[in-house]
Amino acid sequence: MRIPPITVLFLAATMSSCVSTNAPAPSPASDTDAVRQFMARVATDITARGPVAWRDFFDDSSNFFMVSDGRLVFASGAAAREGIQGLSQVITSIQLRWGADLRIQPLAPGLAMVAVPWHEVRVDPAGRTIEDDGYFTGVAEYGPAGWRFRNAHWSVAAASPAVP
Repeated sequence: MRIPPITVLFLAATMSSCVSTNAPAPSPASDTDAVRQFMARVATDITARGPVAWRDFFDDSSNFFMVSDGRLVFASGAAAREGIQGLSQVITSIQLRWGADLRIQPLAPGLAMVAVPWHEVRVDPAGRTIEDDGYFTGVAEYGPAGWRFRNAHWSVAAASPAVP
């Protein structure tokens, strides 16, 4: 008995659609938990290691950019790496704390928007302490090096006007 070629193609297509060679995509809930852990690690490492630790959390590619208070600070991962090296000359230590209202919005598997208030205490080489509060937003992306920020925006909260 001869099986028509169209039947063989149909059976092959049907069987191959039943077998998956890909690992299951992460769920939004698992990405949310992973990004929450990533954000905690960012604050812990920055506080422990100082500004050089930022290199571990920014995407190294030309896709990366960072804006602060309406100005482009780093146009690429290479610019961020160079700028971070300079920061280590003017900041001897940092204490970074994220606020309790961390918002994580999964965008796609391995991609999430984050938004959170922050408080930072920096010490300069002369021992002066500078404290700031603000808001951070960014896109975190999962890749070969784990979670990293694909882009970031920092804003510093303006000082409240004096009450007359």
